[in-house]
Amino acid sequence: MIKKYRTLEEATADLPAFLLRLRGRRPGAIRPLIRYPRGIKKFRTLEEAQWDREQRLLEQEDAVED
Repeated sequence: MIKKYRTLEEATADLPAFLLRLRGRRPGAIRPLIRYPRGIKKFRTLEEAQWDREQRLLEQEDAVED
């Protein structure tokens, strides 16, 4: 459920409760808000993603030649 706040103070006051809900009421890492399906990699940079794509294409070409 998305709450709407009238003022910034209201939103700031609710922040600790919001973070607890994200964490699942236990300390530790906050669960990601966006879920990635299994098999999809997350990359830090565009270069990493491009390098990975090139490697996969090379592997596919090698598999076709065999």
